Amino acid sequence: MNRKMWVALISAAALAAPLPGCVDRQVTEPTSTAQWSVEAELAQLKQRVGDLRAAVQVAGRLTPGLQQELASITKSIKNWQARSGRKDINVTQMTHPHPGQDGTLALAPRGSGGGACAHCPPIIVSGGQVCFLQSEGSCPGPFGAGRICVYSCIGFLSA
Repeated sequence: MNRKMWVALISAAALAAPLPGCVDRQVTEPTSTAQWSVEAELAQLKQRVGDLRAAVQVAGRLTPGLQQELASITKSIKNWQARSGRKDINVTQMTHPHPGQDGTLALAPRGSGGGACAHCPPIIVSGGQVCFLQSEGSCPGPFGAGRICVYSCIGFLSA
């Protein structure tokens, strides 16, 4: 073979072989972009929860409009979990008796129409979780215990 033929053959082989850096970049770029998108969406969800918390504190309760926002955030969280496969943020329901004014569960005397029941707080924040009051029962609750409070809680595994 002559020299021109060798140069053409080597050039063709070099063009046909993929360059390792380019192949790696093609594989990792979408992954890093997708990872960034998941993290950005998680940050946005956290911001929405924080905004909702502030709005409930100002209103003193979960108004119908704020209930709609909570439902929207809940749906967004479930969609994010389905897309990302992660559980960094979750939504749960919590029901518990609320203590009386003195901090103990109020046991109302039999036959009385009430007791020392306090209203449920509109928000409970504890251990990376924020809970929004959905409903509160009458007082006294079952078995004469304090008022029953039902919350929707959004928890964060990483703050």
